[in-house]
Amino acid sequence: MKKRKLILLPVFMLLLAGCKGPVSSASVEDSTPPVTDVVDDSSEEAPDTSEEGPVAAIEFGADPFDGTAATGVAGVGVALYYDAKENGVAVAFDKVTFTVNTPDGVLFAPVIGLVEKLSVYYLRALEPGDYTVTLSVKDSAGLVATTTKVIAVSTGDLSGDVNAIKAAIAAIYPDNIYTNLDYRTSEGVFNEWVVIGKNFTVFDREDYTGNYATAFIPFARFAGGEPLVDFTISFKYTTLNQVWKLLFSFWTGAAGADDFAGDYLRLLTNRNAIGIQGDAQQASEWQDEGEATGIPLKEGPVWIKFTRKVTKVADDNYTVIFKLYTSTDGATFTNNTTAVLENQTNTAGKTAGAVTGFLPFSIDNDFIIEDLAVSGNVFTLE
Repeated sequence: MKKRKLILLPVFMLLLAGCKGPVSSASVEDSTPPVTDVVDDSSEEAPDTSEEGPVAAIEFGADPFDGTAATGVAGVGVALYYDAKENGVAVAFDKVTFTVNTPDGVLFAPVIGLVEKLSVYYLRALEPGDYTVTLSVKDSAGLVATTTKVIAVSTGDLSGDVNAIKAAIAAIYPDNIYTNLDYRTSEGVFNEWVVIGKNFTVFDREDYTGNYATAFIPFARFAGGEPLVDFTISFKYTTLNQVWKLLFSFWTGAAGADDFAGDYLRLLTNRNAIGIQGDAQQASEWQDEGEATGIPLKEGPVWIKFTRKVTKVADDNYTVIFKLYTSTDGATFTNNTTAVLENQTNTAGKTAGAVTGFLPFSIDNDFIIEDLAVSGNVFTLE
C-alpha cells in the first residue's frame, strides 16, 4: 500500500501550478480574461461612466457566489458556485471563469481546478491565508462582469489537532454529510485529493495508485442523529476510473459501545456489479463478486438505495433483510438483490445491531458521491 502525507502535496502541486501569482480557471476552459468590472453603485455618488466603455449585461444574484463557502482547509478542494443571469436567463457554465490571488507570504500558488463530470470549479489552497477569488462572467456581446469573494483557509497540517481539522472540513459545506475525512495513520493520508461541494464529495487521486481511507459517516449525521436499526442509505455514484471497488464498512451496537460489523455494501466498478451483505456472492474471493450484475458503474452515473429491515423473532433471534435498488435516471428504481438472514443477534458488531456509522473505503477506485443521505425509513417500490 502506498503511503503519502499531506506535506508532500505542496511540492507536487507547485510543479503543477507554477510560481506565485494569480491562478485562473481560464487555463482549464480557455476562456477570455476579464475585461470589465461590475460597477458598485452602493456609494452615495455613482461614478461617472460617460467616458468608459460599455458595461456587461450581467445581473448577479443577491449572492453572486451562490452559497460558496467562506472557509476552507489547506489541501482540500472547495467547490465554487455562481449566480448570474443575462436578460433573466442563467448564464451558461462556459461563460464563467474563476481566478484567485496568492496572498503575501504564501509560497505555493493556489489552484483553480475543474470537476469535469459535474461542471464545477474548485479552489485548492495549499497553505493557510485569505484568498480573494474573482468571479468573471461573459455576456453575449463578449463583455465581462466581475465580483469577488474572500475564502479564509485554515491549516491542514496533520501535526496539529486532527479533530479540529476534521471539524473545519465538515464546516466548509455543513449540509454535506460526507466530509468527515479519515486521517487514521494505519490507512495513510490520501485525502489531499478530495473536493467538497454543497452536496458532493470527490476522491480523485492524481496517480491512481494505492488503497486509501475516505470518510466516516457517524450516526450524528443520520436523519434524526441516532443509531438506526432499520435504514435506507441513498446516494448517486459516479466513477472516475474503472478499477476495483468501493466497500462500505459498517459498525453496529450501542453509541460508544459498538464494533465493526462487516462490509455490508460493495461496489465492484471493475465488474459492473454490486454486492450486499448475505447475497449469493458474499463468500467470493476478496468479496470480488456481487449478485447484482450488469449495473453500469463504469459508464455511470448510478443512483443507489441500500436498505435494511430488522424483525425480532425471539430474544437474541432476529431476521434481517437487506435490499439493493439501483437506477440510471434517479427516478425509476429496480430491486436488484434481496438477502434474508435469519437467526441474527443485535449486539455490538452483529448484523442486527443498530448502525452507529459506516466508512466508504476505496481500493483503487476514484469516484464522486452526491446527495448522500441516511434515513430510518425503509425504501420500497410500493
